[in-house]
Amino acid sequence: MDLETRHLKLLQIVAEEGSFRRAAQRLGASQPALSRQISRLERSLGASLLDRAASGVRLTRAGQLVVEASRKVHSEMGSLLTSLGALIGRGAQPLRLVASLNPSVTVARLMADGHQLEILRHSDADALDLLDRGRADLALVIEDPTSRFQPKGGLGMATITRTPLWLCARHGRPESAADSVAVAGLRNAPWILPEAGSMRSIVENICLAAGYLPDPILVGDDDVMLSGLAAGVGIALRGPLFGLAADLDFATRPLQDEVVEHKICVWRRDRVPESLVETVVDALQQQHLTLARRHPEYRDWLERHPEAVPEYSARVPAQAAAR
Repeated sequence: MDLETRHLKLLQIVAEEGSFRRAAQRLGASQPALSRQISRLERSLGASLLDRAASGVRLTRAGQLVVEASRKVHSEMGSLLTSLGALIGRGAQPLRLVASLNPSVTVARLMADGHQLEILRHSDADALDLLDRGRADLALVIEDPTSRFQPKGGLGMATITRTPLWLCARHGRPESAADSVAVAGLRNAPWILPEAGSMRSIVENICLAAGYLPDPILVGDDDVMLSGLAAGVGIALRGPLFGLAADLDFATRPLQDEVVEHKICVWRRDRVPESLVETVVDALQQQHLTLARRHPEYRDWLERHPEAVPEYSARVPAQAAAR
């Protein structure tokens, strides 16, 4: 892995919290994903950075050296940003990030750049409502396909990725036997569904178009869905990289009638500079493309659909753009 200041910040947060669970809660990330990132950092540096025990974690001597260096780097970065903020008259209020998507990559990048963050986790609709009412500054959500989001005055929007939904299941399940899947043939399958939100609506609408409403055997957030898929209790419709993002290897099969989910970034233009939004979108797109290299079939799909990871482009209301 290419070492960046955000990787050092993750280790610093784990050390401050004394456990992966509390650090993951603070970052708005899943505990397994955070643990894997720290393990990759240790492999990259060639040193054990944490002593792990049932009671928690503590830094090794090597870890102490890394965290000391990290604090110096981020202190200097914070001083620089404070000085620049004073120079251009900008206050140091925390950036209020609200997300239905896992924001860990974004959080790490922004914290590494010296931004103070307040992280909120909400459903897609609630996240956009908080943004509209001025109670959040930046939202990372899945767009509801039944009502395409149109930014109101003062808001901007950019597409992060357009990702096809594929069947996800543990290897060996009969539903994944064919090279592609007809949703109509999954009527009696044991469904694992996401909690209420845009993704739940997308899946239910796909099934309704095939003549039925899915009967779930399990409903939950991403961690619950991943656990259910890994245990082989059922099937789900998610993006092809859903398992790889958690270092889990599932069988993934494209749908015969393709459906694409849109992940978007929406922000308040009076609170968030477009340069910061571009940084956020780039971080999420680079994570997506890095994972795609590990999935040959999806990589081939991306080559046929370059618009799936679009170049950064902000969309604002016409009347706002004209002013």
